[in-house]
Amino acid sequence: MSVSAKISHQITFEQAMKLSDKDKLLYFDSIKVLHPIAASTLDTLETTTIPESGADIVLLIGPTGVGKTTISKNFLEKIIKANQYEIVNDKSYIPIVYITAPASGESVFSWRIFYHILGNALNEPLMNKKFKSKMSEDRHLYVPVNTNSTIAGMRMAIEKALGYRKTYIIVVDEAAHLLIHASERKLIANMNSLKSLASIGNLTIVLVGSYELYSIPLLNAQLSRRSAIVHFCRYRSSLKQDIISFKSSIYNLSLCMPVENLPDLTTYTDSLMSLCAGCIGILKVTLKKALVFALRNKKWSEMCLEKAVLTKSQIQSILSDILKGEEIIENAVCGTGKLNIKKRCG
Repeated sequence: MSVSAKISHQITFEQAMKLSDKDKLLYFDSIKVLHPIAASTLDTLETTTIPESGADIVLLIGPTGVGKTTISKNFLEKIIKANQYEIVNDKSYIPIVYITAPASGESVFSWRIFYHILGNALNEPLMNKKFKSKMSEDRHLYVPVNTNSTIAGMRMAIEKALGYRKTYIIVVDEAAHLLIHASERKLIANMNSLKSLASIGNLTIVLVGSYELYSIPLLNAQLSRRSAIVHFCRYRSSLKQDIISFKSSIYNLSLCMPVENLPDLTTYTDSLMSLCAGCIGILKVTLKKALVFALRNKKWSEMCLEKAVLTKSQIQSILSDILKGEEIIENAVCGTGKLNIKKRCG
């Protein structure tokens, strides 16, 4: 049985201790900690993506390393579980799809690759017959098989597939790729394409990314009116409850580190909270690196953790971006609105 199969059967920690070093790392990778901010963010995401919410585009925004991809996959699993009965009784039904926006290396965002990826996620059977892949200058290009296989043709195929699958949520991770090398005019065109896809399909598109996505609702009034922002924030050392929650996450993750003689890592809470910028995703990556060093050395030592943490310049760069993003987004997040209408409208 492969480690992925073992993990899917919820192997115990004692069983994990008997795995190979490689599989121990895979085991730790599989561990998910639904901490308070993640749980709250997941709840808000569910609320803003129901069909009656009125939002065509939902932006799941947060700092790098906060755990946006993890929460997106948790969201995917939750929607699938909620629709399990319908899925079992209707094999064509795909309520939600999760894809990663392509970074093809081209000078502009590639809609060909985007529709190709989305079509595959929808199990659109003819997608591979519409385009063939070839390499050019070390990057993939999708070339029409015939003259009817245009981007417009792919778009029509996607619209039909979404209707057939009754899909009502599309999650697009790494959505910042939509912004790369895009002028304001091009970005508006990109977002209008997504908004019309959501409108035609009567679905919600969730764009997942860092704070730079905040510029999207500001492009025009239509996008502002038909979009919502969900902020997946970090833990802050200035808040007592945040310190407690971060400490609890350290404890829960350390319980799943398959290495002997592991000390109580919560004694490093203050240092880890600072060196991980309060982000659980960065914390988990840091602990995984420490686990790598411990497995390589055949024992745990404090040096394993010291080697694993980010450098001072790395954390300063991350924290600088976070602080700028938090300042920008402070008054634009779902659930933080104030009913001081006169003040808002000037």
